[in-house]
Amino acid sequence: MTDARDLAVNIITIEEGFRENPYLCSEGFPTVGIGFRCDSLESPSMTPEDAQERLLVLVDEVIGVVEKSSLGDVWELCSPLRRAVLISSCFQLGFRGISAFKGMFRALRQEDYPQAAIEMRDSRWYHQTPNRVGRQSEMLEHDELLDYYK
Repeated sequence: MTDARDLAVNIITIEEGFRENPYLCSEGFPTVGIGFRCDSLESPSMTPEDAQERLLVLVDEVIGVVEKSSLGDVWELCSPLRRAVLISSCFQLGFRGISAFKGMFRALRQEDYPQAAIEMRDSRWYHQTPNRVGRQSEMLEHDELLDYYK
């Protein structure tokens, strides 16, 4: 598994888990499947197959947006695993949310991965989900898939 898309799908699936029926996520939003926001707790359930299909579509959309954005140069510099971390980050925060990490992207442009990891952890996001962001920042820094995701 060396393709950024496959790595991202694996990372997101492990981080989010799967729930067939709607539930409230840690931030209080109605959610279903593999961390997909939904309208309400009364929203329809989702099969694992539908969830994987939806995740693939979303990951492809994120890749397209990032490649065509002002972050395209960073994308080109990154390994497949680092790209997967960026995709996973976009999944959790949205493109606008991850775009606000100016220091992280400055460090990535300079290929200063330790600093990029520091910038990722220097955030409200890290304080909301420290384990997840800690794992992601470690992979961003060292370019090694953690055993957690194997």
